[in-house]
Amino acid sequence: MNSSAQAAPTVPKRRWFDRRTPLPSEVGQHRTTAFIYGNILVLAAVVQVSLHPITGRSVVTVLATAVTTFLAHVFADVITSTWSWRTVRHAARDSGPILTSGIIPAALLLLVPLFGLPSSWAVLLAELLLVARIAAVGLVVARLRTEPTSLSTVLAGIALALLALIIVVTKAVLTH
Repeated sequence: MNSSAQAAPTVPKRRWFDRRTPLPSEVGQHRTTAFIYGNILVLAAVVQVSLHPITGRSVVTVLATAVTTFLAHVFADVITSTWSWRTVRHAARDSGPILTSGIIPAALLLLVPLFGLPSSWAVLLAELLLVARIAAVGLVVARLRTEPTSLSTVLAGIALALLALIIVVTKAVLTH
């Protein structure tokens, strides 16, 4: 075979959910931390409210957990760096996954008082969603870094979800 007829290197196709460019390591780390932290705390809030009848107050509790955790995360980021509005914007953007962890679970719980959905179904769906989000953390990290995913990525996510469940159950037992 002629050496001049070498095939051009193939460029891997970008998946529709991949970032165009990887995030800087520190930014990806902040967002991943916020993602995990928010999901665990919101899951703990859902477990706590599930011990009582689901009402509008339950929904407020879950949303308040997400919002106050977001604010605390932004506050901690801002006071540990040079203060500026730019720092606040970056800290808020990187803490955004905390807010996203509370929206759908709160909406699912809201279906109980509004439409009479059985509370056990709403709680179960909210809990499953949050556990699935935690289990997907490896996929999230791979996406932020524009790296391929593998079976070990998925298995590590499942292990993380189990550890998160242990944390949540421990909190529920100790604070109930």
